[in-house]
Amino acid sequence: MPKKGGKNNAKGNNRNANKGRNPRKLDAQHKRDVAAMQAEEGGWAAASEGEILIDGSFGEGGGQVLRNTFALSALLSKPIKIINIRANRKPGGLRMQHMTGLRYVKDLYNGVLTGERVGATTVSFRAWAFNTKKKSFTAEIGTAGSICLLIQICLPCLIFAPVSSFSVLKGGTNALHAPRGMKRIVVSLFWFNFC
Repeated sequence: MPKKGGKNNAKGNNRNANKGRNPRKLDAQHKRDVAAMQAEEGGWAAASEGEILIDGSFGEGGGQVLRNTFALSALLSKPIKIINIRANRKPGGLRMQHMTGLRYVKDLYNGVLTGERVGATTVSFRAWAFNTKKKSFTAEIGTAGSICLLIQICLPCLIFAPVSSFSVLKGGTNALHAPRGMKRIVVSLFWFNFC
């Protein structure tokens, strides 16, 4: 506990870091940060025609932007290009659990996914129609990567699927920096089965 008038210097505790700050200044700082990263990398290739360009460093700069964007892209059939994936994480870029989720959504929606590899900071995705010919899908992370985070990308796609399907998801249950496993998995699956 910090002393009265002192600061909490716990590493990683930035929950109140932006409290009381002007949001316009924060947006301007974010734009300057992105421009600096662009200059360092020699500029990013622009999104192809029709693609929506998403900056993955926005907000906390973790994997949530990636998971939400892919699920929404598939459901709305909007092509996307995501840059700066997990820019505020060490190590940054895609990890195995992210790639597993992206490939799962690609299979569900007969999509085209480019740039997916461990450490990649830019990927593009275009979803077509839901795969109605295949009745069963499997996503196995292959590491201790969080299955709860895998469910976050998969569940919206399954809830709004036009047909019933069966999915097997395999991965870790108590990974660092991820929601704790079993209780959330049971609740999610219970809710999904009885909707």
